[in-house]
Amino acid sequence: MALARRIRAAAASPIGPNPYQSVNRYPFWSSATQSGKTVTVERALRFDAVWQCIRLRAWHTWMTPIRIYERLDEDNSQPARNHRGTKLFSRPNPEMNRANLLGHISTQLNAQGNAYLGKSFSGVVDANGNDLVSELWPIPADCVRVIREDGEKHFYVRDADSGREYAEPFTSGEIIHFQGFGLDGLVGLSPIGMARESIGAGLAMDHFLNVFWKNSGIPPLVLTSDTPISDTARKRMRRDWDRVQRGFRNAWRTAILEQGVKPTPLSLSLPDAEFVASGNHTLQQITRWFGLWPSMLGASSGDSMTYKNLEGEALRHLMFSMNPEWALIELTFGGDQDLFPMRAGDVEPQFFPKFKRADFLAVDPLTEAKLDALATGGRFWELPSEVRKKRNLPPDSRVDDPTYNPPSKDPSVGTAG
Repeated sequence: MALARRIRAAAASPIGPNPYQSVNRYPFWSSATQSGKTVTVERALRFDAVWQCIRLRAWHTWMTPIRIYERLDEDNSQPARNHRGTKLFSRPNPEMNRANLLGHISTQLNAQGNAYLGKSFSGVVDANGNDLVSELWPIPADCVRVIREDGEKHFYVRDADSGREYAEPFTSGEIIHFQGFGLDGLVGLSPIGMARESIGAGLAMDHFLNVFWKNSGIPPLVLTSDTPISDTARKRMRRDWDRVQRGFRNAWRTAILEQGVKPTPLSLSLPDAEFVASGNHTLQQITRWFGLWPSMLGASSGDSMTYKNLEGEALRHLMFSMNPEWALIELTFGGDQDLFPMRAGDVEPQFFPKFKRADFLAVDPLTEAKLDALATGGRFWELPSEVRKKRNLPPDSRVDDPTYNPPSKDPSVGTAG
């Protein structure tokens, strides 16, 4: 039965008790960190470093095209332009496009450690008897509980509105599971959960700075007096001082003190001053957790950035950060028998998806021309009409004629008067 129909049928039937407390095998949702801050996915994403890390990885994933190829032999393949997976990836469901789909997978992997897609079937059977997948729908990772029962992986899905879990599990034939780095071979570890101490420190630092600037960036002070002050007068003076002097809106207002009271400011200690300036260290920690380079978040890496450094950094980012994630997405999609069925006798599917990694490292036109010339030994290898096509210019069959001598100026363009 199609996933959408199963969910609708399950919604109409009684839903079992909510076992959501055990959905995550490595829970961190209610655990406070040593900084005193409780870290959840939503709170972590409010920290700008975490937001930018996860967003950058999602951006780079959805910006890179994914194509379907046909395997010709062990070493050769060719684009399969008419494969049904091309249309499915381009428009996975009526509400999403390719960027939404790939961005969702990347975001879930880098926040939760797992991503899930539900498959809807068209009911149309191909020549090999396979029911064709017509739509792919995202399922929030925190709504899925994965267990292995009778040697088969089962997915128990929680209803996002009611908070209760559907009684009947879904199978691998209905849900595609993108499993990130993990320990048990069943589910991936949550990067935010594992990095909660570093993220908690960053949230605590933001809180400290907000409170610090709320008080005009002025260290706390003590009101002292040479004469005893009653408890009632002390409370009144504290209340009046906070109301008139505290906060950035009351900065530099004139204070009127009584009973010989004198303000004695407390200096900002050296450790506190260093703490205010230690944001760069926290950014470097967060980027290490998410496999990015500090310069991508505006943090100092200790090196002076040049064009050559940036080019090398982009290559390292592709090799060590994005390649593993893209390979996981490729292998998970390619291993789904409903999307890419395997022919009898084959050890690998005939068709497979692959990211166009070269598009990620697109260089400037001059460098690209030099690389092409180096690869071809400087020989003529591209027709002028092909160059025009790459530049999105209208076709002109005359330019491929070696005897054609184009005019220096288009006669159809008038001269400015």
